[in-house]
Amino acid sequence: MSFVDLHVHTTASDGTLTPAEVVLYGAKKGLSAIAITDHDTIDGIEEAITKAEELPIEAIPGVELACIYEGVEIHILGLFLNWKESMLKNHLQEMRERRIDRNQKMIERMNQDQIPVTMEALQFGEKDTVITRAHFARYLQQEGFVKTKEEAFSKYIGIGCPYYLPREYVSPKEAICWIREAEGLSFLAHPYLYGFTEIKVEKMIQYLKENGIHGLEAYHGSCSMGQTEMLRQYALKYHLLVSGGSDFHGDNKPDIDLGTGRGSLRITHYVYENLKEAHQMIFCS
Repeated sequence: MSFVDLHVHTTASDGTLTPAEVVLYGAKKGLSAIAITDHDTIDGIEEAITKAEELPIEAIPGVELACIYEGVEIHILGLFLNWKESMLKNHLQEMRERRIDRNQKMIERMNQDQIPVTMEALQFGEKDTVITRAHFARYLQQEGFVKTKEEAFSKYIGIGCPYYLPREYVSPKEAICWIREAEGLSFLAHPYLYGFTEIKVEKMIQYLKENGIHGLEAYHGSCSMGQTEMLRQYALKYHLLVSGGSDFHGDNKPDIDLGTGRGSLRITHYVYENLKEAHQMIFCS
């Protein structure tokens, strides 16, 4: 039996392995497919697909979009994208420009307090990367301002901290629409990571279903067995597809490994085949 990982990050956003390195690592681990789902960018997809053509593994073009739902940041995954579709590129470029503006303002605040961070330093040698707060945390740790990335978030860049600035977000409806325009399947990522009660989780799923979402990420390293089963039940109730992935980030989340998450995650190739068939029925029929 072969396995897949449908939620993977690279240096195109806040992972620490390049797209080619991630694909090579996936092949070494015996995975049959991985989805490149970087935050608000598709820049790593071409490199990943090119590398996958040399190996017994498939690289699925994807993305992870940050949205606001009831005042909370949630993430929508897109899988099987027509990643060369121009409108999606335009939408993501607009998001990137908003993020750059926020990052520059955070840098200016830090500089005023004698933290000599620069945009170049936050890129860590990857000039085209989408800089996230994880990059700030990595910088603060490496420069000795904090001992751990968690401390960076709790003291410096988390909500309510001195250098935190909110981003401008798109709505979940917009994100789902962008993914659909790019002929992709949309999924609510890690539904239990947003701090909602069970009632609010189901309410969110209902709302997203009404706005065209295709499925739920039921298999994720953060989910207990009970939560995974609940998500499977929600998928049945609301006629949604089921996906899953490790949310691999390399050294930025060292406790999460590709394909296996925190050790017990296993997503069979059967899950991938179901999604691929559904994608073909929706967009290729």
